[in-house]
Amino acid sequence: MYSWVNDNTIPYYKQGKTLMFKKPEIDKWLLRTRVKDNTELMGEAQRYCATHPLGGRKRQLEWSRST
Repeated sequence: MYSWVNDNTIPYYKQGKTLMFKKPEIDKWLLRTRVKDNTELMGEAQRYCATHPLGGRKRQLEWSRST
């Protein structure tokens, strides 16, 4: 946690030598840094393949048949 403070990655306040954090700000920060699960990533990959020149409909159908 101290490295996040040092890098100004996480929102914090400092009073003297004491670090303080506001819960709503930390909650907001956590939501911004959320990592997508495999289902979300797979959906994005399929949408990408369907909308880009080398992806297209044919590749999407081949992917569907192999799974």
